[in-house]
Amino acid sequence: MPADLKAELLRQSQIAGRSLNQELIVRLRASLESAAQGAVQNGYTVAESAPSSYTVASTTEAERDLLLEFRSLSPHKQLALLALLK
Repeated sequence: MPADLKAELLRQSQIAGRSLNQELIVRLRASLESAAQGAVQNGYTVAESAPSSYTVASTTEAERDLLLEFRSLSPHKQLALLALLK
């Protein structure tokens, strides 16, 4: 894996509070789900899609607003805020 990609995945996993392995699994599942949804929308049939470990539908409007605000922060500020919350 390229070093820059691994560094970014590690940073994202820290922000999400996951291990690198968990981050990779979440992203791979999301990718497979996205591909499966695209295939269904394009008329292809998909036998089964990967289960989701994160559902946006289960969040409240306030939680979504907080997440959007958090995502608008610089990576450095995101990590600093997470360190304060721990």
